[in-house]
Amino acid sequence: MWCGEWTIYTSKGVVSDKLVIRDTKADCAGPAWCALLIQIHKGVPVKIYRGEIENMDNIFRHMIFRIYRYTKNSTYDRYDAHIFPNRDKMAGSFSTIGVTVPSGVFLGLKETH
Repeated sequence: MWCGEWTIYTSKGVVSDKLVIRDTKADCAGPAWCALLIQIHKGVPVKIYRGEIENMDNIFRHMIFRIYRYTKNSTYDRYDAHIFPNRDKMAGSFSTIGVTVPSGVFLGLKETH
């Protein structure tokens, strides 16, 4: 449902990032989403920022995740995302934890290849 590549549009209407969510198929003893890899790809050349999922609801339609700007436990962007029923769009809000920056909203469109 969440796996794929998503083009992220911010509240300013510009493409800011590509969100990549992949199933690593790792054998993990955590929650149902513990094997998911989550990253933001920015710029040219592409710089990759890793993240982690904080929580997901029991029907897998609402996910809270963070993307680290530098290293784990540093400044990070926290996303509160909801996937649409047809699974090709997501929307939500984001905020930067660790600095004083205004929050915003985003829309994600799933890329088709």
